[in-house]
Amino acid sequence: MHSPLSSTHLRFDPRAVGLLLLAATLVLGGCKGNKAPDGDAKAPAGQEQPKLGPDGKPLPKTEAVPVEVARASRRPISASYSGTANLEAPGEAQVVAKTSGVMVQLLAEEGDQVHAGQVLARIDGDKVRLEAARQLAIVHKLENNYRRSQELSSQKLVSAEASDQIKYDLESARASYDLARLELSYTNITTPSAAWWPSAWSSPAT
Repeated sequence: MHSPLSSTHLRFDPRAVGLLLLAATLVLGGCKGNKAPDGDAKAPAGQEQPKLGPDGKPLPKTEAVPVEVARASRRPISASYSGTANLEAPGEAQVVAKTSGVMVQLLAEEGDQVHAGQVLARIDGDKVRLEAARQLAIVHKLENNYRRSQELSSQKLVSAEASDQIKYDLESARASYDLARLELSYTNITTPSAAWWPSAWSSPAT
């Protein structure tokens, strides 16, 4: 009598073996996929996961900047600049009164453009004007005296010394008259060159 095992032959199906190996591979892959890598650890709940750079380090967080959005349109543009600075003129001219007195008239206002020789102000010149008139009268008197002395000198009725003295007095009187006229001209204050009239000036007397 023979044993049942000895008479039975086991047969293996290759397709069944392949299916078993495939199922075992899928089970092992699923178990490995459930474990997250150390670098991909999830951030705690409610906190944003930081972004990593190529070197694996967290990138610096960029702060949001508030901006205003508006529809593009055409509008007028104005540009202005305000500041303080020291202004220096390219040239300066000294305007001074060459005689003393009271200013009675101001002929230029602040910011006016003036030309060379223009009268800017006038000083009271009544006294100087009277002095010039007195010297002119003396000149006329001495001119007549000198003319008469010349006639008498030609007739030998007056000495040459007396005639020369009248001549010297006449020249002195003419010099005094010219000086009085010069003083009278100083009562008109004029500008030496074209310029803009400044504001630093006295007011006329009232």
